[in-house]
Amino acid sequence: MSGNRHQQQRQQGQDPFNASLNNLESCNNSLRESIRLLRNSSALIEESVSDTHRVSKALSTRKVFALVPEHDLEDAKQCYKSNITPQVHRQLDRLQDEVKSLQSKRGHLQSKLKLTRTRLRHCEQQQQGETSGGDSDVDFESLLNDRNYDQLKVRKFQTLRYKKNRLQYTLSRIKSVGAST
Repeated sequence: MSGNRHQQQRQQGQDPFNASLNNLESCNNSLRESIRLLRNSSALIEESVSDTHRVSKALSTRKVFALVPEHDLEDAKQCYKSNITPQVHRQLDRLQDEVKSLQSKRGHLQSKLKLTRTRLRHCEQQQQGETSGGDSDVDFESLLNDRNYDQLKVRKFQTLRYKKNRLQYTLSRIKSVGAST
């Protein structure tokens, strides 16, 4: 069969080598055209796909305000009332107890401060009394060492002086506690 074709081509005046060259050339041209079409198609697809990110963002919607069914709203309110409200009340009670405790501590510290101030005043008064030449300026040690004085009477005088000072201190403490209440 291929022999018939060669004969027909020779009769028509075509050389079989030129005919196959023409066939190859037309195939080559066809392939080039196909490649050009594929490149154009690829570029067109790239161009249309490159804008999809913007389009997808433009088309996507976010819910800014969503409607909630009334039943869900009522459930949320009931949950709040049953869970959150008791916790808030417990915390409030705890804070109130803490405030009362702190107020009590404050009162105690204030009375302690008054007592300390009274003691300080008393000590300052005693120091002023000793330096001013009152009856506190007696030096018991020198009296005890002096043979002119009766040792027993000096010791008795010393204990009476200590008792007097303690009684004055106790009296000032009682006055300050009575004044603070």
